[in-house]
Amino acid sequence: MVPAHGVTTIFYLLEKARDAAFAREGVERLIGVFAVAPVDDNVVRRALALTWPDFEDAVCAAAAEASGCDALVTRDPDGYPNAPLPVIDPAAALSWLTQE
Repeated sequence: MVPAHGVTTIFYLLEKARDAAFAREGVERLIGVFAVAPVDDNVVRRALALTWPDFEDAVCAAAAEASGCDALVTRDPDGYPNAPLPVIDPAAALSWLTQE
């Protein structure tokens, strides 16, 4: 899954790199592969309760937790102290997924 606010960030980055059509196609492809984890008031409240220095990371963790994800994949596992679920880097995630 990808958190809802992550979709808007990805769109922005793709549009900045190329154009809106490219961004739309990229997001369509993304949501064709990944479900979108909702970010609602409960997720935001949980993120606030984590009291992490990086609020965006807290929202990602809270969204993953609320969506019942098995793990959170990030290039910065150290940014998720005492996360409510396992936090792994992309290489570990790929290895884990290919073993299942």
